[in-house]
Amino acid sequence: MLFLHSSMRYKLLLHRQFTKDLTRLKRAGWNMEKAKAGMRMLAEGPPFPAKYHVHELQGSMKGVWDMHIAHNWLILFRFQETKVIELLRTGTHASINLTE
Repeated sequence: MLFLHSSMRYKLLLHRQFTKDLTRLKRAGWNMEKAKAGMRMLAEGPPFPAKYHVHELQGSMKGVWDMHIAHNWLILFRFQETKVIELLRTGTHASINLTE
């Protein structure tokens, strides 16, 4: 699924698991406005505001980046071809099996 808006510099490609994660969080009552704000920020492209703590992961996750949209809520993504960002997962560190 592609998420597009005319003012965006990057196209967002929503991985199937990302969509499932987002649906699960919505059903659990999480604030979807924070998710939308994070997705808009990604679509605008780098540089990202410091409050999102965007950084590349290490080790076996090298090439995957994370953006913190709340204290324990993050979006995992990776840069694809020119001007495409693939959204991989969203949730807490524990729910997506990511430990810091």
